[in-house]
Amino acid sequence: MVDTQYECEVIRTLVTTHSYGSPLSGDEIRRRAAVPSHDLDEAKAAIESVRGHLFIADRGNRGLELVTGEFGALATFLAEECDWSEFELRIRLKHFEGWDDL
Repeated sequence: MVDTQYECEVIRTLVTTHSYGSPLSGDEIRRRAAVPSHDLDEAKAAIESVRGHLFIADRGNRGLELVTGEFGALATFLAEECDWSEFELRIRLKHFEGWDDL
């Protein structure tokens, strides 16, 4: 089972470097993520694990990117699983318009 801490770090990397239409490869995610070098296998497992989330688009060899239409599910995951505050969510997901529905 993948440690949620590593999933959260992979998703944080995607959120903080998100650019529409520009997926990040697994290697690039591992380089940018705050994961100790001795835990790179955990980071690889977390990347594979997050591929199954509704808010992650798997672009094959091109990498992973966020599904902008699923920011509600992303915000919920980040709040519940990664302990992101409302402030951090609103700053990082500033284009999300469904706050009243959460």
